[in-house]
Amino acid sequence: DFKNKIAFSEYSRPGKKRVMATLHPIANTPWLIVLEVSRQKILEAANRFIRWIIIVGLILTISGILIAWLMSRSITQPLEKLTVATSAIAAGHYNGSVEINRRDELGKLARAFNAMASQVNASRQNLEKKVQERTEQLEKANKELEAFSYSVSHDLRAPLRAIDGYAAILKEDYAPALDPEANRIADKITNNAKMMGRLIDDLIAFSKMGSKEIMDKPVDMNKLVGTCLTELLPPEMKNKYQLHIKSLPRCHGDENLLKQVWLNLISNALKYSSRKPLPFIEIGWTITSQGPAYYVKDNGVGFDMQYKDKLFGVFQRLHSTKEFEGTGIGLALARRIIRRHNGDIWGESTAGQGAIFYITLPAVLIDVFENNHA
Repeated sequence: DFKNKIAFSEYSRPGKKRVMATLHPIANTPWLIVLEVSRQKILEAANRFIRWIIIVGLILTISGILIAWLMSRSITQPLEKLTVATSAIAAGHYNGSVEINRRDELGKLARAFNAMASQVNASRQNLEKKVQERTEQLEKANKELEAFSYSVSHDLRAPLRAIDGYAAILKEDYAPALDPEANRIADKITNNAKMMGRLIDDLIAFSKMGSKEIMDKPVDMNKLVGTCLTELLPPEMKNKYQLHIKSLPRCHGDENLLKQVWLNLISNALKYSSRKPLPFIEIGWTITSQGPAYYVKDNGVGFDMQYKDKLFGVFQRLHSTKEFEGTGIGLALARRIIRRHNGDIWGESTAGQGAIFYITLPAVLIDVFENNHA
């Protein structure tokens, strides 16, 4: 079978390594020549080549990784500097810059960033200068306004006292000689002089409110409302009104200023419901869309909601002095106080069916709410 063929085979010799053999037949004889070669020697060159390929591949791979790392560092380091500088500007440090001396896109970006940072810093300094100038001007204007208020108070009070005094002398010394109309006019003079005095006091209080420092401390609203009711309602008048006073949550703020707010709101409720057969006033608190809110509710004459924007304006009155006395500053002063506490105040009503005024204060402690829903 092997006469015209060359056969290859691989096998192991006893005690020897594997060998590869080839058979060559001898022509015209039944003999075969077996040529054996060690498999290790045959594959030695191939193995040596593979080892070199692996070594060269590893060297190229490591070199590629190193080159890629160096290239990435050349990009990420400038970006890190830009990130640090941007964070510094966001934190309010506007003097920082990025030192990147390159001619590529990152260098252009760094130069543009430095130009932007310089402009922002210049704008900030300019803005701070303008704010300082405006603050100084505002302080000066406030001082001038305060001096003007005191001047007006002093200059107007003297003639008012004179008018009131002369009207009193006229009533006291010449009342029998005056007819009823003259006596009525004398009373009008006295009443209007007193009203002008109250108006001056209210204007001064309103003008001082902008510069008055707010004292932030816990305020017991239940005690404060009780004090206001005691001052506004003498004992003989308490039976005239149906009072419903609910438990109120505490808050933080200026107790004296908040007392002025309660006095204005409660006195308005008493005044505008006084002509009802059964005047009703409720003081409490509730949860509104703006958060916890105190409220004062009455069943008085109310007001038309289309004029609600006039409620808190200085000298803006929805009822004439013939109907209800007042200076038209109480609600304006109340709003100014509440806004100084970062709160809000608003009113809701239907004409002839009473009104309700709400007060929100951010620092309200809703312990009553938690106890009621525990």
